[in-house]
Amino acid sequence: MQMSWTEHQSHYTAFFDADGTVKQLDFTSYAPTAEKPALSCAETRTRKSMMAAQAVPTPARKMPDACTLVSATEMSAILGAPVLAKATSRSKCIYKPANEISPYAEFSVDWGDGRVAMKGVGMTEEHEPGITSPYDGLGDQAVAIGPALMIRTGEDLVTIVFSGVSDTPAAAKRIFDTAKAKM
Repeated sequence: MQMSWTEHQSHYTAFFDADGTVKQLDFTSYAPTAEKPALSCAETRTRKSMMAAQAVPTPARKMPDACTLVSATEMSAILGAPVLAKATSRSKCIYKPANEISPYAEFSVDWGDGRVAMKGVGMTEEHEPGITSPYDGLGDQAVAIGPALMIRTGEDLVTIVFSGVSDTPAAAKRIFDTAKAKM
């Protein structure tokens, strides 16, 4: 969401997060240089200051592949049957049964998308009450929507999908705990 306004010889555009927090404020002055107002507030960010902040390198974050967060051997032990792991991307791993029809699991990590995803889940629940079911004790926040279990841990989102698994809450906890130790 954004809001724009003009005051005197200046134009402002504010960009907001879903919760109403200002993420960025752009400022343009049409006044002669001698008449330009000074922006001294530390929280006020202009396009120029945002570009300068982006130029500062941030430390690289460790983001392991999904299949290394929970190996095929670990998933086999959790699900109680041998499974083979296949990465569909760096962030998603599918575990298919080695010899049978089930069990089957999907595991994915969306780095940095946890809070946004849970806000989306909250909005969905507002419009369709009862569509989600909370899972207590997993990560910072967890809900099941249909076959998908979404777990927010810090800023990240872990999603687990099961088929043919008898005790999904216990399996979900073991999968999450295994992955969390490597995140």
